[in-house]
Amino acid sequence: MRIIERLYTNKNHVLNYFLTLLMIISSKTLFFGIIYQKLTIHFTLVVFLIVNLIVKKNMVKKRMLQIYFIFCVLLLFVSLFHIEDIVYDTKSYLGALVFFAEILVIGMLFANIVNREEFAICYVNIMAIISCISLFFYFWLLIDQSSAIRASSIFISGRSKYIANPLYTYGWQYELSNGYIYNSIFFRNAGPFWEPGGFQGFIVIGLFFLMNYKHLFKKTKILMIIFLVTILTTQSTTAYIIIIISFIGIGKKYADSFFTDNYNGSQKNRYFNYFITLIILLLIAFFVIYSNTVSNKFSEDNGSYIARSNDINTALSTMLYNPFAGIGLGKTGAELSNRVTVSATTILSLIESFGIPFALLYTYFFFKGCIQLFKPENLFQKIMYICCFFLILMSETLYYLPLYAFILFASEQKCSKNNY
Repeated sequence: MRIIERLYTNKNHVLNYFLTLLMIISSKTLFFGIIYQKLTIHFTLVVFLIVNLIVKKNMVKKRMLQIYFIFCVLLLFVSLFHIEDIVYDTKSYLGALVFFAEILVIGMLFANIVNREEFAICYVNIMAIISCISLFFYFWLLIDQSSAIRASSIFISGRSKYIANPLYTYGWQYELSNGYIYNSIFFRNAGPFWEPGGFQGFIVIGLFFLMNYKHLFKKTKILMIIFLVTILTTQSTTAYIIIIISFIGIGKKYADSFFTDNYNGSQKNRYFNYFITLIILLLIAFFVIYSNTVSNKFSEDNGSYIARSNDINTALSTMLYNPFAGIGLGKTGAELSNRVTVSATTILSLIESFGIPFALLYTYFFFKGCIQLFKPENLFQKIMYICCFFLILMSETLYYLPLYAFILFASEQKCSKNNY
């Protein structure tokens, strides 16, 4: 009710929630970020331009423009190494470059419009709602698979077919060479995104926001439980490892978030709260270890292990082919490097397509934005956040998602002068 009251009493809150929602759904949710990706991205850009220039009349910060300019100049310079590809398919190649530049603009404008505290509040509340909806569909699938699938539809994007509804993705559909239709159901929580491994990154970001800005929330404990349960249902190895690493780095913040109502209690009571939090997280670790999710991923016959191994091998061969500029975005470069598709990880994909210098630049500004967003208290916590987000970047290809583009500019994002 408090959230609804705020929406009615402050139009700025409504606008911030709307802009944050656009950032999330355009970042590869199945319905808006894949099926209607280009339409959603174009609409988001137009909205952000109107809000930035007309509604809020904000001038884009000089430092943000400099970061954007650096990315664009390097992108164009790298493209000069792939003139043959551009000539071969000018419309497609230039279209891909413009689309990437457009996503960077969206990230920059969002960072310029919404301050850090406002974004934290909007993001956590929206992701909590998305998590609750995803848990409903996830448990519905486990309880009654046939009725859940009957209530879904087949969405087609290129050669990919998804079993889903606009709010939840159940899995993929394949048509075999003999004409047989095969449904591959995740039995893992993917939320409205393209797969569970992608969903977990959005929840982890919400979890970190919640713990670092807990003074902005009234029901921190409930939100913590929602996020942790949702992370467990994704059955993502990356997410499980991140939870363990983050507990080592910011275990105190976990405890303070779980027991925020007793935060001003006695020191003895606080130590007891820390102990209870440790027990809870040890139980989570026990569940993770004995679920075989992590150990199975390192099995040589596991599909994810094979895919990641191929990603690394492909990236290494591409680096040897052209470490400075990669192979570009065209067909010719792909054929010359004896490969068909790019790696399914952000850093390796950037190296393959744009070369090592561009990947290093992206990684530098991304980690710098993460550190600014989550305010590590010491060097150990800073290393912890870098490790967590390195794992996220190595789990999926995320550089063309608006939310992750925003993080590139987050180091220059302004703070709120007054809290909600």
